[in-house]
Amino acid sequence: MIALSLLLLACPKTESKSREPRPVLEVETVSVTQRGEQCRFDGDRPWVVSLHEGVVSASDARALEQAIVDGGLAGQVVFDWFGSAAPERVEVELGRDLPVALAAAIVEMSGGIAERHTVALSAGEEQGDTCRRSRAYVGALMPTDAPVIGAAQLRTLSEIDDAARFWAQVPVAN
Repeated sequence: MIALSLLLLACPKTESKSREPRPVLEVETVSVTQRGEQCRFDGDRPWVVSLHEGVVSASDARALEQAIVDGGLAGQVVFDWFGSAAPERVEVELGRDLPVALAAAIVEMSGGIAERHTVALSAGEEQGDTCRRSRAYVGALMPTDAPVIGAAQLRTLSEIDDAARFWAQVPVAN
């Protein structure tokens, strides 16, 4: 028993996990603080990405997390998970206040999901709920009238880094 404990303590993989903070906080329930037009989630993070467990794979989530780091958004995003069985149609809803780097990373991940599921992409209304404008849902439970979009279209959209051009390509759903 003691030898096994020493072996686990000496394992470099175990050590690196305990020393390095994750760039994205994962929570079971998101806590929200709103002051006027500003929302903060689980402390002082400005954005939340809610991921459907039946849609988003672990490798999808890791790739999204890496894109968040690459986009300079480490420490600013919260992930939470919901759902179980995959819906027939995967609704991807982007809050209008998301930075383009984060929205584009979610769209790129959705391109891979579109190879396995039917995906509809939409943006929330600009004048909608303040905190909802700071969130994204991948596999949202509420169906929208957003059009279905294919993997190639999603990947092309994910390459647009100009905010005005990017958001002009994302339909607003009702």
